[in-house]
Amino acid sequence: MVNYHIGIDVHRQSWNVCIIREREIIFQGVIPPRTKNLLEIFGKHGVTAAKSQIAYEIGGCGFWIYDELTAAHFDVVVATPCQIPREPTRIKTDARDSLELARLLQRGMLRSIAIPIPEERAIRDLVRTRGMLV
Repeated sequence: MVNYHIGIDVHRQSWNVCIIREREIIFQGVIPPRTKNLLEIFGKHGVTAAKSQIAYEIGGCGFWIYDELTAAHFDVVVATPCQIPREPTRIKTDARDSLELARLLQRGMLRSIAIPIPEERAIRDLVRTRGMLV
């Protein structure tokens, strides 16, 4: 049974993390963008891989976060931006985004994209780099 639902709003300079246990927010804050820091927060709050699920929105940071968290045996959902409903009247903040990811995950409303294998990622990077040079 999953007890912890974690939403991460990922940026190059920082991650905004929200951890929900049942209906209670047990942590919400900004951490440096490293899985080591995330795992430290998990340790402080009793979050284990067996009882948690993590979601983040795919963006420019890629799949290394997925790779490191799944290597630590966490269940990770990499969501597309179109899965996250946006209310035009609400001001978008990183804290709200991480909370919304955690809540959508808790309700079972997020599905992970197909994660490309490392070889496919390498080819994509090569094509992307070539496109910038040509």
